[in-house]
Amino acid sequence: AKMFVEAWEGQEDQQVVTDPSPDLTGPEKDRGVRAYEKDESTASWEAFLKEDSIVKMDLENFLLTVKVPTKALGLHDQEQVVAAWSEMERMRFSDLGPSVLYGLIVMVLVMVLAPTQKVEVGGHVMVGGTKVIEGILAGLFFAVFHVIWSFFVDFRNFMHVVVVTDMRLFYVRQKYRLPGFSVLGSDLRVDAFRHDRNLFYGRCTTTKLPFYMRLMGYKYMPGQVYMQSKMGVLKLSRENGNAMDVFHVVSQLARKSSKDTITEERMLKAGCSEGVLRECENAVQKGLFLKQPGVWDIRLQEMDVVTRSPDIYLCDKEEKMLYHWSGTEAGVLASPFNSVTDVVVTSDRVFLWQRPLYKKFDCKTCMCWGACWCGWLTKCTTDASSLPNTMSFLCYSAMLSFSSESQVDPPLWTNPVHPPVLCPCIDECCACTTRCMVCDEKCGTVEWDKCGCIPKRPNPRSQLYLLWRSRFNGQQPDLTTVLRPYMDLNTTRMKDDEEEGLLGRVMDLMQDNGLLSRDTPEQESMLDSNDFKAPEEKLKEVEILRKLMGAAHSDFTADEMHAH
Repeated sequence: AKMFVEAWEGQEDQQVVTDPSPDLTGPEKDRGVRAYEKDESTASWEAFLKEDSIVKMDLENFLLTVKVPTKALGLHDQEQVVAAWSEMERMRFSDLGPSVLYGLIVMVLVMVLAPTQKVEVGGHVMVGGTKVIEGILAGLFFAVFHVIWSFFVDFRNFMHVVVVTDMRLFYVRQKYRLPGFSVLGSDLRVDAFRHDRNLFYGRCTTTKLPFYMRLMGYKYMPGQVYMQSKMGVLKLSRENGNAMDVFHVVSQLARKSSKDTITEERMLKAGCSEGVLRECENAVQKGLFLKQPGVWDIRLQEMDVVTRSPDIYLCDKEEKMLYHWSGTEAGVLASPFNSVTDVVVTSDRVFLWQRPLYKKFDCKTCMCWGACWCGWLTKCTTDASSLPNTMSFLCYSAMLSFSSESQVDPPLWTNPVHPPVLCPCIDECCACTTRCMVCDEKCGTVEWDKCGCIPKRPNPRSQLYLLWRSRFNGQQPDLTTVLRPYMDLNTTRMKDDEEEGLLGRVMDLMQDNGLLSRDTPEQESMLDSNDFKAPEEKLKEVEILRKLMGAAHSDFTADEMHAH
């Protein structure tokens, strides 16, 4: 208990917000991370394994229930079990390589060593034909037998359990013994990872289920979960359940820091006016909703293809929601997806939820300079609920910096959406074709005011990068969001931004003679979700996010001490 004195100091009132007790009969019975039972009577592993095992099959609820021997694990009286779940290794196609190799070896040996026999078929005498058939059958039988043997001996012979408390994480592995072989003892391994409920970074990346498992009706989203504290980084693989449920457990193990908490007073000192505070409250009400005490949820947008947004579990009852912002990134031509990122700012940390979006049919990108690119067909061939997404959080106590970078690139001939020269008539023809193909409400209508004979010269392509950096890591993709396209109306394009070379001089000459026209900055559209916000409103939202991150990163207490 002495090693937890420092960890528990000042944390007596900071408990897990949600109820960690198991619920095997309610609507959350399929979550997996709460399917456990505590055994507080058995004092040692030897006595526990004689009577029971760490995992038992619950046939009534069709799930694996974990038995947690608190005394055998050495849990302190104040140490609280938050979650526990079981894992079984999944057999992948790469694991079939040895079985196929052994089958080929057996097939060759049978063909070489088997006696040669003569077989008459329709008056024809076949010599050695049976050796080929016998070799193929023997090799196939041995390969199938080896796959079944490996499945039950190497993959299903071990039981893996993860037990999470508010101070430590335990990994327990037990090897199954056949009846009658218990005299040989139990193969048991127990690893402990100490986090002291002081996690400052967490990430969950979901992956697709294999095709054969989707055909069997499985709906969960496996993936990998990362958790980081001052003790180190730990990676958890969740293959037989929802990885996001493990992330919910990890997100509750962060610690509230009064020094780095964003308060209303701190926001006012950072330059946030009363009007900005009201806009923050409106953004929270519009983009988030309270699911249950201590748990918030993100409102889905109309363009989202996911059916459920991840929950946000608070680490303390005093942690508050301050702001919600959402930005969309237009994917490159070679990608069939766009992406959208939701940024949720709380009083103690920042959450980022990144997810892909299907690209819509576009006549320009479908027939890109004669090459057909049908990335939009991915929507017809891919299950929307199985698209991977990423959820991360970073505490302000570990945030080294927050930066925003605006990048401006010239138009490219390889980009059919933003080439150096735009033909209004061709663009409107493509837009009309697109409206007809997607059955838009304006199907069949032509906007003649956008048609013209004079080509236009578009503005440079612009994008905005928002980057959060941890004190203990380099720049991470999950802590980076891109807003593309992005146009800052307060900045003017300088002469250096013009296209250089002979082509640029020719286009400048054509523009001076009236053969080309210039797009106004207002014509640079801001790709948005469903309400088509004006660029000024988008820029204002980004500015509010900058002020909040400035309040989180500034130490006004130190400034006041230097002033005195």
